[in-house]
Amino acid sequence: MCSSEGCKGKLLARGMCRKHYSEWRRSQQTEKCLTEGCAKIARKRGLCDSCHGRKRVENMPVCTYPGCNRPQNTAGLCVACYNRKKRNGTPDRINSHGDAANDKNSSYGCWHQMITRCENPNNRNYQYYGGRGIKVCERWRNSFKDFAVDMGERPSRGHTLDRIENNGNYEPGNVRWATSGEQSKNKRNVVVTIGLVREIKTRHKNGERTYLIAREYGLNYQTVSSIVNGQSWKDVDPD
Repeated sequence: MCSSEGCKGKLLARGMCRKHYSEWRRSQQTEKCLTEGCAKIARKRGLCDSCHGRKRVENMPVCTYPGCNRPQNTAGLCVACYNRKKRNGTPDRINSHGDAANDKNSSYGCWHQMITRCENPNNRNYQYYGGRGIKVCERWRNSFKDFAVDMGERPSRGHTLDRIENNGNYEPGNVRWATSGEQSKNKRNVVVTIGLVREIKTRHKNGERTYLIAREYGLNYQTVSSIVNGQSWKDVDPD
């Protein structure tokens, strides 16, 4: 049992428990940090833990990206610049207006979703894009910067990527930023069949928005709405 008065802790060293032994050790360290104005106890090379960490960072080489003063981490770049280069093909700060990869309302978010629904079989909409053979061209697939150069910034949150030729790929010349009203003018002549109704109901059951389904199939919004709400084709069940 600990020799300190009133303490019943287990012995660790010198007849004391862990708590009192740590306090005793700290009391034995009287050397102060060598940094001017710092009154903390010295731990490493005459410096306290805080000052030693700052000095270590100051002595590290700086990121080679122009204007970045963060410490190098990989390939001569800091963590942030290296991740941008790995993701976008360049360490340039392309999203200069606050765009983020997890922001579905940003240009980057639209680009990321475009690739995901065409290439990720686990995406709930894959069967309607990648599953139909729709692909993203190599230029856009490998570089968000090239996509941004070709398409420009997203005009507003009401604009989405619209393929002019509905069965065509995502590639320059076949994609535009368009509102739902503009996209409605790009409808295909679609014959509503039992198979199509079942597919629409399945997509709606999986959580896809009605207006997105209508836009994808080139159908009127009211037509799709009546199908998913059971006002028409009541006898057809989703898969």
